[in-house]
Amino acid sequence: MKKLLSFFIIIYLVLGQVIPPSIAMEKLSSDATTSVTTVTPPAISSETAIVMDANTGQILYEKNAYQTMYPASITKILTTLVAIEQGDLDSTITMTDEAVWGIDWDSNHIGLQIGEQITLRDALYASMLQSANEAAWGVAIHVSGSLSAFCDAMNARAKELGCTNTHFSNANGLHNDDHYTTAYDMALITKAALENPEFVEIASTPNYTIPPTNMTADSRYLSQSNRMVQSDSEYYYEYCLGGKTGFTQMALGTLVTWAKKDGVTLICVTMKTLSNADNYTDSIALFNYCFDNYTAHYLTANHQFTETDIKAAEKHLNSYYGGKNLGTLQIAVAPDSYYLTPNNVSLGELSYNYIMSTNYLDQGILGNMEVKDGSTTLASIPITYSGYINSEDEEAVQAAIAAGIIEAPPKEKDKKGFPTFLIIIITIIAVAVIAFYLRYMQIQKMRKAYKKKRDLARKSGRSF
Repeated sequence: MKKLLSFFIIIYLVLGQVIPPSIAMEKLSSDATTSVTTVTPPAISSETAIVMDANTGQILYEKNAYQTMYPASITKILTTLVAIEQGDLDSTITMTDEAVWGIDWDSNHIGLQIGEQITLRDALYASMLQSANEAAWGVAIHVSGSLSAFCDAMNARAKELGCTNTHFSNANGLHNDDHYTTAYDMALITKAALENPEFVEIASTPNYTIPPTNMTADSRYLSQSNRMVQSDSEYYYEYCLGGKTGFTQMALGTLVTWAKKDGVTLICVTMKTLSNADNYTDSIALFNYCFDNYTAHYLTANHQFTETDIKAAEKHLNSYYGGKNLGTLQIAVAPDSYYLTPNNVSLGELSYNYIMSTNYLDQGILGNMEVKDGSTTLASIPITYSGYINSEDEEAVQAAIAAGIIEAPPKEKDKKGFPTFLIIIITIIAVAVIAFYLRYMQIQKMRKAYKKKRDLARKSGRSF
């Protein structure tokens, strides 16, 4: 019986090492539910479309979202992002023959000439607001030295963002059979772009003026081509913050927009419609559907993790860094973390799983909290960690001591126990006692020998 019990204990311990624990969530009432009415998504004319939460990446709606399509000028979202990340916005672009004459002059442009100079910032405003194709080409050559090198940078950035069905062969979106993407990939690109303040400023500006240049005496006045942000347009949408339109004969109408309502920002991508008017009506319908039928549930900044969760995190970090935590580890979720649920989903039916990863540990991210409705992942919320001090990292330990985060270990002389001088005294006393004892035993032995000799002499009648 004891052997059987030991066997089950071993199995329990082994499983405890392998299976990560579920994370402790703030208790959600099992009867917390809203309307159980099922709402049908709107019918749209776009061949492919997606609506994604800009904060969490949660997908609220998709139609053929992973089908490859020609993007047209929504390409310029990634062009602008890469240029901001790799270029100096205040640097000066000198327009080349290739950039000026490499485009179809029946397409969008602002009339830049060979040798004309504008700042990179002005060129990006021209690309995003006026969809100027020669400006986008000029940006590419200025930032990377050539169009092909800039496209390599675009494709590398797209891959880094998780795009698996995207390849760009130019910076402006003019048609090329080898220039394609998907609605899903464009949503990922836009999500990353919206995390860049410079991009948001450029893409959300309704009007912009490019001052006179070395070759043009007049200012150029730009305005948003996205009619969903134009208050006098029939397609005006009050929650829309920005976007990018596109159209070629092969791509047809394409549109990326983002809108914010009640603290939630959504990205909508619609591709391949007969006209941009259809993109606008589709996007407005999808935004309304998602805003009306999804509810945000926020986690709090002081979300309490259990001791078991912290121990699991500690073990994960110890394994990765090859040491152990010195008792300062803290894990948390961002104070604005939330997930969206359809209004007909009961919160009590959701599951919350703690998935640890080593991919972003060096960036302070321990893993993700996955919120699931059955097999559908509603959101994957990053869990951050701080205060982890590896006991094997001497530099980190000393820095933590200097900052007062941890106490310095006691020096040898400060450790609890007998002081050295007491040890010496006790040693002397012990040696003296032993010497005294040995001398005493020697005297006793001599006395016994003397007594024995004396007794023998007396018995034999001899004198002693």
